[in-house]
Amino acid sequence: MEKTTTNPTCYCGKPRNPEKVELQCGLCNGWFHERCVSCYLGSCLACMTSYAFVCKNCHPSGIESFMKKPATFTQMCLTAVANLSILYPEKRLFSKDKDIVPFIDKHWESLTATPRKTKTAWHNTVMKTMSKESELFLHIEELASDPCYSLRNKSEQYGAISLRNKFIL
Repeated sequence: MEKTTTNPTCYCGKPRNPEKVELQCGLCNGWFHERCVSCYLGSCLACMTSYAFVCKNCHPSGIESFMKKPATFTQMCLTAVANLSILYPEKRLFSKDKDIVPFIDKHWESLTATPRKTKTAWHNTVMKTMSKESELFLHIEELASDPCYSLRNKSEQYGAISLRNKFIL
């Protein structure tokens, strides 16, 4: 039961707004605004990817279905940095300790169906994940104790980033 559309739009017919919560149907690949979806979503964030959603046009019973899934640390970090980029468009880099970890900690339940970690060992997992995923994240180590990250595409759209007279491409 695979569906695809060439021009997927929300029920309302209005264009996408990636700065707001939108859900992508797993069957038709259409995007649907949170405000236009009638099923219970719980707490969601813009740019999240750890869910399964089927729109009412594709669901056999004509009702939407939504289920949050456990997220990988890569998905959580990507969602966190994307949301920080939306909240602070003037910022190019985000500190692991001052920005990214506090965002993930504050929004854990929105990011994943995985129960909240009780130990802070996951803070280091954030750094390891973002450093390893060099195709997704630009890693700047101004201070070894507090590395900074940006989404790779956002960094590239700004060109070189000057940090203390060093230029990072």
